[in-house]
Amino acid sequence: WEHTYWRAFETGDSPNPVMRAYLDTALRHNIPANVMSAYFRAMKDDLTIKRFPKFDDLLHYMAGSAIPVGRAMTYILGTRSPYSIDDALPGADALSIAMQLSNFWRDIGDDYHRIDRIYIPMEDMERFGVAESVLAEKRITPEFIALLEWEIERTEDYYAAARKSIAMLGAGRWGVMAGLEVYRAILTDIRRSSYDVFSRHAGANDAQKLGLSIKAGLLSL
Repeated sequence: WEHTYWRAFETGDSPNPVMRAYLDTALRHNIPANVMSAYFRAMKDDLTIKRFPKFDDLLHYMAGSAIPVGRAMTYILGTRSPYSIDDALPGADALSIAMQLSNFWRDIGDDYHRIDRIYIPMEDMERFGVAESVLAEKRITPEFIALLEWEIERTEDYYAAARKSIAMLGAGRWGVMAGLEVYRAILTDIRRSSYDVFSRHAGANDAQKLGLSIKAGLLSL
């Protein structure tokens, strides 16, 4: 797939319909080919990496797994005067990180028991005194709650940074703000459910998503 990707940009065409469609989009919206370079690296990492020693290691992973998508979308949506793509990209990165972190914290139990993967940095687990056995036994201990609250607060900082940049977008501001609000609701629901990320799937229900989308529309005016 990686070879097919680069071949498409080298020749200006591809026999693969999905790649041909992406190439067309990239050329129309001036998405640099190297935007997806880190994506291929991260997908290869998925084959072998199951633990992340430090938060910087997790950021390195997300630089390939989430950030390229947010950057490509920023090129597609464009920016409005007086802002440029370079102005908007830091906010896109922040939103990509916040959304993926929200997924990580929501899926702690599923990721551990289904694919033996822990996205919580090992340095944070050690700092709060949370052993892997806590995840294995699905125990919501005071230490686990403190750890998860730490990660949620860090994620909230990324949402706050992203929110400031949405006004720079040339199109899709309502949709992007709605995405932010709906994904941020995962964190709210984790807190509301007393940090139980083992027996339930945190997130907004349909009615809440509708309300958040309306709220997003007002915020993005």
